[in-house]
Amino acid sequence: MIGAGLACRLRFWGADLRRGSPIVRQLLDVRRSFADPDRGRSLAAIRLKRLLQHACSTTVHYREWAGRNELADFPVLQKRVIQADPEGFLSSAVDRRNLVTVSTSGSYGAPMRLHWVVETYIRRRAELLYFGSWLGFHVGARFAQITVHPGGSARLRQLNGFLVDPSVINEEWLETTRRLLKENRVAFIVGYPSSVRPLADFCRARGDKPHDFNLRGVVASSEALIPGTREAITAAFGCPVVDRYGANELGILAQECRGDRSHHVNVAGHVVELLARDRDEAVRPGEIGRVVVTDLFSYAMPLIRYDTGDLAVGCAEPCPCGLPGPVLARIEGRTVEEIRDPAGNLVNPLAISSCPKDLAGIIQYQFVQRSPDGYLLRLQVISSFHEEGVLRERFQRLLGPQARIDVRYVEAIPPLASGKRPYILNELANPPRKG
Repeated sequence: MIGAGLACRLRFWGADLRRGSPIVRQLLDVRRSFADPDRGRSLAAIRLKRLLQHACSTTVHYREWAGRNELADFPVLQKRVIQADPEGFLSSAVDRRNLVTVSTSGSYGAPMRLHWVVETYIRRRAELLYFGSWLGFHVGARFAQITVHPGGSARLRQLNGFLVDPSVINEEWLETTRRLLKENRVAFIVGYPSSVRPLADFCRARGDKPHDFNLRGVVASSEALIPGTREAITAAFGCPVVDRYGANELGILAQECRGDRSHHVNVAGHVVELLARDRDEAVRPGEIGRVVVTDLFSYAMPLIRYDTGDLAVGCAEPCPCGLPGPVLARIEGRTVEEIRDPAGNLVNPLAISSCPKDLAGIIQYQFVQRSPDGYLLRLQVISSFHEEGVLRERFQRLLGPQARIDVRYVEAIPPLASGKRPYILNELANPPRKG
């Protein structure tokens, strides 16, 4: 009798073989692009040229740029432009009956629906497998996906996975998820770090040791991995934590190297530019810039120089691991996660996240800017927490005497529409939706 993992692996690759091995072919292509950088660059250049021509000849929106062959000749694309005229981006060369619909997370506004051709969906699955292999993940390995994923339970079970919805994080959720990890010998966790961190702290508080689990890796995705979170997860589960940067509509954009904190850009699938905040010009390595992405596989709705709304810092030097290609030194988050003090100065998010990190008894927190000088600190704590005075003093010292800080204790940190719980929010940059 074969194990569940092996049976899952045989079913998955057997089904792919019967379809002509499309996932295998895309997976091999991704591997070769990273293993042979010259081939990867050449292939990416060919795909970029093909995408630009495809967009100009088959979409209404890009028709006026026909004949342009350089990426820099195209405008930076804002999400609101697509939302205003989605039909203008839909290629006339695709069969609309066979499109795969995806949407943005809706974390900071109304979700936006986009379309992929089936080949793009297959490519994204291959990229997931490739980057998962960096942690030793393979099809059939038992994993838990801690994320809001409507309708995804059946598909995950077919892959030997468990869907864990973190919409409500309380003691019952923590205990249930703790038992799931132990009783099912889960090997990998993929999910929001703001959900995995309290789970790790809870397990340690219950006296669990790393050898009580079977975890071999944690992939932190969809949110910033703030200081202290990696260390807490590793201490609880005894496994490496890797940060993955991506977007629902784009797939994986970069993943952290296991040997270094740099993020390797997914050059096999995307062209990633870092542009200045106030102009569409490239920033120098070491400077913070807007993450602007061209999706080389966006055939149904071409995304050319798409402004993700994220901020990152590029590296001048290659990664010490020896893998060539561009790397990001840091993913800084989103513009709506930037806090300013009452004088209008930007406050480093690392300074904000360092204020509560060493205080015992905090399950979760969220720091929100609500006005130029007004701030809200939401705290989810255990009954023994008595450090509010220390926390207030730290934030007051950081933001200055003019800052008005309201501390509010909550049963749970309210999630955004996507299920994410950013540690830092700026409601001035993105007012909360009503209703």
